[in-house]
Order: sequence, then C-alpha cells, then structure tokens
Amino acid sequence: MFRTRLPMTGLAPLADGSDDRLDDSPDSGADHRFDGGSGDGSGDADRAAEAPAPDDDDRTPLMALMLGGLGAGAMAAGHAGGAAAMPALIAGGPGDAKPGALPLPVVPARPHEAAMEGGTPSTATAVLGLQRIAATAPDGRPLTNDGTVLVSGLEPNGRWWYSFDDGATWTQGEAASIPGRIAAATGDGPKQVRVYQSDAAGHESGQAELAFVLDTTPPAWPRISLVSDTGLSATDGITSDARMRIDQRDPTTTLELSINGGPFFPWTGDDVPASLFDQLQGPVTVAVVQVDAAGNQSIPTTVRMELDRDWPQPPHLELATAAMPNAVLAA
Repeated sequence: MFRTRLPMTGLAPLADGSDDRLDDSPDSGADHRFDGGSGDGSGDADRAAEAPAPDDDDRTPLMALMLGGLGAGAMAAGHAGGAAAMPALIAGGPGDAKPGALPLPVVPARPHEAAMEGGTPSTATAVLGLQRIAATAPDGRPLTNDGTVLVSGLEPNGRWWYSFDDGATWTQGEAASIPGRIAAATGDGPKQVRVYQSDAAGHESGQAELAFVLDTTPPAWPRISLVSDTGLSATDGITSDARMRIDQRDPTTTLELSINGGPFFPWTGDDVPASLFDQLQGPVTVAVVQVDAAGNQSIPTTVRMELDRDWPQPPHLELATAAMPNAVLAA
C-alpha cells in the first residue's frame, strides 16, 4: 500500500482535482513510505495506478487553510456544495470569480424598503380602508371627516407599522385600525398613509398605500325664522302662521330639519311651509343644520313658536236685568 504524508506547509490539491507533483528531493521534507517493492522504482507506476482518486471530502481540511478568514460558515457552504462550489468560496470578489462560480451573498435591505425598489415581499400586503367615506373629492380621492383607517389582512401573531410622512418615520400599529386623531393631528387636507406588516417569523410584506382627503371643519350655521309672527307682539313667537324661512345658507351644503327634538331629516329649499306642522298645536321647536360634502354638520339653529290655530269663540251679548248680580239699570 502506498501512503503519502504531506507537511502542513506542503502544496494543497488544486481546485480542479489534480495534484502537484511531490518533490522527491531530500530537502523537500516529504516522507515517502512503501510497504513493498524492490526499491528500484519499477513498481511506482503500478502503485500509482492502484492508489484511490482523491475525494472532495479528503481535500476539505486543506481547503479550509486556503479559505483563511472566510470562517467555518463559508467552509461549510463549500463542503455542502461539493467541488463545483469551491471556486465561489475562494473568489476574492465579483471581479475575481471564475466563470460558473456562485456570487458572494448580499445582505438585502429591509424588506419593506426592498419592496419600494422592486423587491418581492414574502408576506401578504395588508388591505386599507376608511371607516367612513362621505363623497369623492374633485381630484378623485375619497373625502371624509373621519380619518380612522381600517387595516385588514393582518398576519396572526404578527406586527404592523404605519407612516403618514412617505416612510420617513414609522409607528407600530395596534389592534386593526389607525385612530382618526393621527391623521387629524396635521390638520385638514390630502393624506397618504403607508402600512407594512411582519409575520411571526420576521418576514415583512410590501407596503399598502391609501390616499384620501380629510375635512373636519363644519360649515357655518344657517338662520331660521317665522315668516309672520301674528301675536300681539311681533317678537313673542305666538302665531297662527307656522311658515318659516331659512337664510344665510351655504349653496354647497345640504339642509336637515328636526321638529320637537326628533331625528334630523333632509330638506330642500329655503322655505318651510305651514303644512309641515298641520298636526301640531301649541309649543313647537324647529332646528336646522347645514351638512357639507364631507359630512360635517353645522351648529343647529332653532326657532320656537307657540302655534295657535284656533279661532276664539265670539262673545255672548244680552241685555242686563234686575235679577243679574251687579246689574246697573238705566233710569
């Protein structure tokens, strides 16, 4: 059997599986031992032919010396990949890699940042919606007076974050919504919120975005008054004429009325006819509000009247007689 022992400073096998020729000189430091043969060198060829081919696994300890500072992790990766992976591990960088070599690993950016740059998220993106949409703004975005953002499609046991400043700062969300006060903190106007989530394993999703217009400013209140106060005083509110008129209204708003504290109902026009109060008699209170496109309601304006539709009975007349108490008879 032919055995060869190389010193630690000897030449390592090449990456392509071939061996350097061993130095047979006395100064080489190599120790060649032979179990048989005449010693004349005639059996060298036979013994070389019988020697087993070097295996990738047998070269791993020597290859680890060549890897130097790459560490055990890089060595293990090359070991698992076999001889084909070795050139990638010993390459000094992208410029040194041989054709067919594996590239060195690149540490990715945060997944939600990678998603902005065309990366592929590994977790489903959340779904965003508004708690209330009143109308559509002129630019096509939803218009609302409630900035509460509903977040659905969240991963179980995961976490999620939101940003109202184009991703400059992120705040961890709670439950499944963003309170309306967060959007309202910067006043009315256009808003854009971004949300991304992370599952229990730390995989992050792409960003969900929602743009809307927030309007929390109520319109001015209208004025309502009696058309005719028919009582003894023009300002006492006692009247038989229940007609009313609404003034100082905003043409971009809608009107709503309430009678005697009942629910508000839509109203069209500036005039309120007396027929609206046909079934009423006595004290009546009417409130009116304006409601803008975003759903903001003005302060109610009220008018109170004492509605008296009954005509008084005519007086009864008769001549006084002596039998009537306190009667004064003419002489």
